[in-house]
Amino acid sequence: MRALHDMENRIHPRAKLKTWVKVIPPDGHSVIGNIEDISSGGVGVLDNQPLPPGKDCHVIFMLQDNRGEHLLQARCLVTSCTPVSSTHYHLGLQFLDFISSPSDTLHAIDHFLTWQANLSQRE
Repeated sequence: MRALHDMENRIHPRAKLKTWVKVIPPDGHSVIGNIEDISSGGVGVLDNQPLPPGKDCHVIFMLQDNRGEHLLQARCLVTSCTPVSSTHYHLGLQFLDFISSPSDTLHAIDHFLTWQANLSQRE
């Protein structure tokens, strides 16, 4: 019930996104996870390594839309870490700043969200 409540109170609209993400925590031990959704404020990640809320991490991921592929990098804050199975965790990551060209990165994310919303309306 808490997850539903959290989703209802989100500030930024989210779109489903299935892509890989490299999560690099402060200790430098990076792992490859999967992004489940994205907004202009952050990403939801399925990972096999828990990260405690309040920690910073670095993420690198590919965003593909009708204009092509965009390799994006950001510094994020872990806002939540919820176990979803005995081996996987759902991480809520809030964008703090973009390492790949900040204005281009935010524009690519906003374009992706608009593109996905338009696709959803057509279905």
